[in-house]
Amino acid sequence: MKNIDKKTDNFAASDMLRKMKETSDAEFDSVLVVSEVNRRYVTHFPSSSGYVFLSDDACAFITDFRYYESAKKAQEKGVIPHDVQIILQDKDMWNVFKRIAGEKKNILVEEEYLTLSDFEKIKKKFAKYTLLPGASALISKMRAQKDENEIKNIAKAQKITDKAFEYIVSFISDNLGKDMLTEERVALEIEYFMRKNGASGIAFDTIAVSGRKTAMPHGVPDGTKIKKGFLTLDFGAKYGGYCSDMTRTLCIGKPTEKMRDVYDAVLCAQREALEYIRAGKTGKQIDAVARSYIAKRGYDGTFGHALGHSLGLEIHESPTFSPSCDKIIPQNAVLSVEPGIYIENGFGVRIEDIVKVTENGCENFTKSGKELLIL
Repeated sequence: MKNIDKKTDNFAASDMLRKMKETSDAEFDSVLVVSEVNRRYVTHFPSSSGYVFLSDDACAFITDFRYYESAKKAQEKGVIPHDVQIILQDKDMWNVFKRIAGEKKNILVEEEYLTLSDFEKIKKKFAKYTLLPGASALISKMRAQKDENEIKNIAKAQKITDKAFEYIVSFISDNLGKDMLTEERVALEIEYFMRKNGASGIAFDTIAVSGRKTAMPHGVPDGTKIKKGFLTLDFGAKYGGYCSDMTRTLCIGKPTEKMRDVYDAVLCAQREALEYIRAGKTGKQIDAVARSYIAKRGYDGTFGHALGHSLGLEIHESPTFSPSCDKIIPQNAVLSVEPGIYIENGFGVRIEDIVKVTENGCENFTKSGKELLIL
């Protein structure tokens, strides 16, 4: 094991620790990162195993032999910050942490990602140190505001997603009435198209449901043949590790007046919310705009989920546009805007875009049209 040389210059990891200290009432000297998503946030490198240890003047990424060489190469290419120390995990790793921590005794840990057994193991290894909860919330708060590179990745992911929607509309139109046109097939076509066109993966399990199943916000596609009525498509690509998300509701065959009215109510509710969004408002305030509009249109009680969620490395992040979110929405947060109306044993409509919140409004990354599309 090579020696750990502590650095005194400013680098990304120490800046991150400094920002965490500025936003926390807790007194801590270092942070132990164990979760896959937050390891990637700190190092910019995907790995299913490892630890990141942050102190005022050092950052160590300790990982096993499966990732060690790849991490070294990623650092040479500038993916991992040059001042992150990449260390091969072995029996000495806990002593490495202790050498980095030095005489500083308070270590912040990710309480939301640690099992009780993992916590007890870490507590035993750091017997002379004090383990404090709070890292999860602090890192989540930092992740809420996307930097320029994160925003570029999300925008690219959404561009692929928009292209997939254009493709799937054509695919459905060309195959209407055929037995092969099932919910599962539509979902598969969307996912294959996104992977074929630059996505590193899917952001979540694709939703493609028709008929009465559209009344279920998270309906699961199966072998059901696409039938007349509404068809809900909710899907997203991943690019550079970052997620996109969009929903469109199509109509197969001529809609009833009731269906048209519900669709119009959802579309207008979304437009009202998009117009109202700006940094400095709470998630609760923004959610209320769409929710109250839907109620005024006569559909009170049919909008059961939040108006939107933050997204980035994970498809659901914080803060949210929801009745329970009193948090201020910061500038450069990226959230979905997805009002919906769901009529039990009838049908449902949801329309979803993703936006970057700005000082004076929002920038919509979703370019697909939203007028009712009838096939």
